[in-house]
Amino acid sequence: MTVLFLPWILCLLVLVAVGFAARRWFRTAGLLVLATLLLNWWGHVVPFNCGIVQQNDTVQNRIKVMTWNIEASEYDSIKVETLCRIIHEQDADVVFLAEDFYACCDQIDARLRSRYPYTSHDHCNDSHYFYSKYPLKHWRWIARDIDSRSVIIRSCVEKDGTQIDLYGCHLSSNNYGDGTVQMYPSQISGVSSLVNYATGISQAQQLRNAEIQVICDSLATSSNPCLCIGDMNDVSGSSPLGMLRDIGFRDAWWEGGCGYGATIHKPLPYRIDYILYRNGSGNIVLLDVDKIDSNGLSDHDAMVATFAINKK
Repeated sequence: MTVLFLPWILCLLVLVAVGFAARRWFRTAGLLVLATLLLNWWGHVVPFNCGIVQQNDTVQNRIKVMTWNIEASEYDSIKVETLCRIIHEQDADVVFLAEDFYACCDQIDARLRSRYPYTSHDHCNDSHYFYSKYPLKHWRWIARDIDSRSVIIRSCVEKDGTQIDLYGCHLSSNNYGDGTVQMYPSQISGVSSLVNYATGISQAQQLRNAEIQVICDSLATSSNPCLCIGDMNDVSGSSPLGMLRDIGFRDAWWEGGCGYGATIHKPLPYRIDYILYRNGSGNIVLLDVDKIDSNGLSDHDAMVATFAINKK
């Protein structure tokens, strides 16, 4: 839970360092800047890769993925049309949509099918779906017994002769705690409710740890490169994301993005939507990563990334 405060601790350290520098206490200011940089590196909060990772048009074998929590709880024809237009404009090879609820899922499905004929929507109708230009193999849900409100979809896609494992995630939310009690930050009205919400965060992280462990266990026998994408409902310095780093996953935004990159903005800005990648018997190299502003269509921004596929 403490990592939720890390971005604001970094901001405070920078402000204090500026204050010391203004008083010409340069050694103290320098130490604070060093501490800020170390904490930022430890928590993977703000990457500074501007101009380092660029799209390379000479690479032939590549895969582009997109993840977006679209928060489609109510049907709105203009919203549906705009969502689908943006998805078509991005033209990713694989798209993972979270919170594509029953009110909208069939309408969105009908508008995406011409470009994405392969989808997990064929196998389920449960609000979180893969869409792909290429066949999705070995499709199944995992970790369903941990939290009925969360979803992890495991699949595999073959691109340019390389099989790539896919995980589409919508992990346990802090707003649900143990998966049964719904509580949002806006409902905090006193010490008691604050304690209850903090307890819910702790319980939700334990659920996310268990969900990530299922992913780790399911990869134990796979040598394929892997993409794990979606709404992780956690920040990069957290225990669940650390578990993925421990087995070789890298965060596309940290490796190639620039700036804080928050994907949600209320009640506070945080980056909780990810494209994570891991090499296996094939080699995938990050070419480009970007955040797509939802412009009010959803409470989440979208993430897209492009990878080169090189056979070892």
